[in-house]
Parts: sequence; structure tokens; C-alpha cells
Amino acid sequence: MNPVKSITKSTDSHPIASFFSVRTSIDTPEKVMLELTFLPKLTACQSRPISMLGLIVDHIATLVGKKSLGECMPVELELLVHGDIWPKQLKVIANIELARHGHALFNCQVYATQNHTQELLASSHGTLITCPKNGFLLGLDKVS
Repeated sequence: MNPVKSITKSTDSHPIASFFSVRTSIDTPEKVMLELTFLPKLTACQSRPISMLGLIVDHIATLVGKKSLGECMPVELELLVHGDIWPKQLKVIANIELARHGHALFNCQVYATQNHTQELLASSHGTLITCPKNGFLLGLDKVS
């Protein structure tokens, strides 16, 4: 198992100021565990969880792309969410497909799961572009 990585992302430029930390633990290429911890500043977003989720879809897709680029396989992520922001379990399904020139196309859907039901909260699609110096650049075509 790879060591757990901690990433903190700040999105001050967005109208909904939000901070969250991400801990990832990779067991297999097919399954990625993400643990999101929302910091107190996010309490202002409690009434707008879908907008908040839109902010993290690109970050999740980037994480998936770094682990699965070149393997051409669907990747399922189980998110464990802590705090009072979104008490449901989140499931993210991301599909990565290789394109020409080292690029990869992705589709990402975020679902809330509770009591054996799931609800689509956010989705996005775009392009992961390989950059030799900087790793990956993420181009979002759509977030809804």
C-alpha cells in the first residue's frame, strides 16, 4: 500500500470560500479511497453542498488521473466525509480514456449514497494534459 498523502487546497478566489484537506490511500489501481475533512470555514456552504462539490470535482479528477493515466480503466473512489457539511457518504466514479498526444479524457460523477440509494450531485468532463515539467494540467469542459 502506498503511504497516505495529505493535500490541502484553498479556493479563496471562489465566491464560496472553502477549505478542505484530502487524505488519499491507494490500495489498487481500481479503487481509490479519499478522506475529506472539511474545515470550519465551510460552515457557510452548508446550504449549498452542490456548489461546494463542484469545487472539488476537478481536484478529484486530477488525483485519479495521476494514478490511472495510461491504464485505460474506470476508477471508483469512495469518499468518507467528516463534519456537518454533508453527512452522507459520497461516491465518485471517474472514467479515464487515453487520447492522442498523451492527453486523457475523463468523465467524473459525484453521488451521495444513503440507505442503498444514490443521488447524482455533480458531474464534470474535461481533458487531462500531460506536462513533462509540471505533471498534469486539468482542463474542465463542464462542471454541473
